[in-house]
Amino acid sequence: MVAVSLFHPRGEFEELSAAVQCAESAGFDGCLFGEHHGTRQNHYPQLLPLLAALAARTTRIRLGTSILLLPLYDPIHIAETAAMVDRISGGRLILGVGIGYQPGDFRQFGIPMRHRVSRFEEGLEVLRRAWTEEDVTFSGKRYRYENVAVYPRPVQEPHPPIWVAAWSEAGVRRAGRSGDAFVTDPIQDLAATRHFVDIYRGVATRRQREPHVVIMREFLCAPTRSEAYDRYAEGLLATYRYYWQNGAFNVGLEPWAADISSPADITFEGIAEDRVIYGTPNDCVEQLERWVRETGAEHVQLTIPGPAGDAQLDAIRYAGEQVLPRVKAL
Repeated sequence: MVAVSLFHPRGEFEELSAAVQCAESAGFDGCLFGEHHGTRQNHYPQLLPLLAALAARTTRIRLGTSILLLPLYDPIHIAETAAMVDRISGGRLILGVGIGYQPGDFRQFGIPMRHRVSRFEEGLEVLRRAWTEEDVTFSGKRYRYENVAVYPRPVQEPHPPIWVAAWSEAGVRRAGRSGDAFVTDPIQDLAATRHFVDIYRGVATRRQREPHVVIMREFLCAPTRSEAYDRYAEGLLATYRYYWQNGAFNVGLEPWAADISSPADITFEGIAEDRVIYGTPNDCVEQLERWVRETGAEHVQLTIPGPAGDAQLDAIRYAGEQVLPRVKAL
C-alpha cells in the first residue's frame, strides 16, 4: 500500500489545526511541514514546537518535517526536542531533514552557507548516535561533544524515521548513504525524478539500506479540469515562480529552466505536463499511479495550493473521498 500525506496546509494556528484534523478524518496518513526563515509569509519557522501543538489536537495522523534544515541547529538540541515531540505524539513523528538551498535561511542565524554539507553530515551522525547510544563523544569539524546523553528516548525504536531530502545528484547519494528514506523535490518533472530515484536506490542498496522513496507533488483536483485550473493555477504559478527565483530547478536535467529570464515566463501550460498532479479525480489517480509505478514510491506528499479556510478544508475532504482510497490501494 502507498501512504499519502498532506504537505504544509496554510493559515493561522486554528485554521492550520483544523486542516490537520480534517486531513486525519479524511484518511491522510500524515501531515508534514517545511521550514524557511525571515519571510513575512512564513508564520511557522520553528517546526518542532508546531508539531507538538498539533499532536495535542490529533490522535492518529503522523506529523513530520519535510524538511527541517538540520545545518541551522545544534544536533543534540534537535535530538532532545524531536524526542519530546515523538513522546507527546505517542510515536507519530517523522523527522525529514535537508541541507537547505536558500541563503536567507543561513543569514538569519549567521551560519556560513558553505558549511551546510559538513554541518548536515556531522549533525545527522550525532542525531542518530544520540538516540541509540548511552553516552556520545564526538569530535568533528563543526561539532564536539564529550559524554553527552539524550533522555528521554523517543517512543519509536530505534528512533523516528529520518527522511533525507535532496534535489541534486550529490544530495541523492547522501540520502542513499544516510537516510531512512529519500524525499524528492516537489518541482522537477517525472524524468528528472526517476533519474534521482535510480541513483538513490543504487547507493542505498550498496550500503545495505532498504530504499524508501517519498515523492512530493502539487495536487490540483476538482470535478472538472477547468475547475481545477480556475481554483489552483494562480497559486501554483506563484509557487513555481518562487522556486525559480530561488534557483531551485536543476537546469542540467531540465534545460528549459535556463531559458527563463523572468518569473512571468513561467506559464501553467509550460510546467503542468509530467510534473503537476492536475484535473479530475480520475485524472489525478491515473497520474499518481504512473508516478508511483515509475518511481516505486511508498509514500506520496500532496500540496494543495490556495488560501486557508473553508476552501482548504473542502479540498482536503474532496481528496479524501475521491482520490486517497484508490491511491493508497496501489
